[in-house]
Amino acid sequence: MFAKRRSGWAKNSWRGFMSRRTPDIRNVTAGDLITLEPLLRASFGRDDFELEDEISAFAATDTHDWFVLFDNAPQGFVRYFPTNENLYVGELYAVLSPERAGRLEHLLRHFVQHHKLPAAATLRVDVPRTDHELASLLASHFPAVRMKTFVRYHLRTPSQTEKKVASPASVADLQQSSGRSRTT
Repeated sequence: MFAKRRSGWAKNSWRGFMSRRTPDIRNVTAGDLITLEPLLRASFGRDDFELEDEISAFAATDTHDWFVLFDNAPQGFVRYFPTNENLYVGELYAVLSPERAGRLEHLLRHFVQHHKLPAAATLRVDVPRTDHELASLLASHFPAVRMKTFVRYHLRTPSQTEKKVASPASVADLQQSSGRSRTT
């Protein structure tokens, strides 16, 4: 018996028949963050990604329903962050591959069944305009509340690493250049 690897079928040799290989979805642990770094970096989408910031966010957030999908290696994740009392910002990501749509669907279905968001909460998922696969998946499961085009501006604050390497001289130079020098 031969297995169709591309479709996810694998030979179960000890029983002698074909079985469907199902990706494993489980809760994210602090130990997973290092393994997930390439996915987190890709999802972040900018060069200023810092793993230390992810570790800090993980420690400060109730992460009991952050999920990671493994299929021999991490292939995707879903997580969310609270922004106020009833609004959460969600993130759903899977690596680019022929199986991406199925993995996103699998993660989304798992999240919907197992999340522990409070009653009357809203989960907002921002989708890049170019990610048609994710947009159509979300649209097939949830109503689009309000869609409009806007520009976001991000203030970039120093990471934990950058704070550690900032010398007093560079801080004084910055304060003087901004017209705010401090005397002691």
